[in-house]
Amino acid sequence: MEALYDYDELDVFIDDNCASFGGYCEDGEQSLEWTTLHLRYINMLEAKVADQLRELGGNSEALQRILSDAFTGDTRADAFVNRLF
Repeated sequence: MEALYDYDELDVFIDDNCASFGGYCEDGEQSLEWTTLHLRYINMLEAKVADQLRELGGNSEALQRILSDAFTGDTRADAFVNRLF
């Protein structure tokens, strides 16, 4: 997670697009633009995590196994791991 603190491209993306969410209303409809921005955001995060894992000599499958083993029996953790991967 520390790598995300120094991820300048992500900071620029957030700064450039945060105003797009200014019209958010809890009971309102979601803009299609928000979906596009969210997908771009997720792609940026996934790429950064994959890069970090490669630098550490790992991959997403190994991380999933480690997390699954560490949180076996914890339903909240299991749900998180399943959603993450």
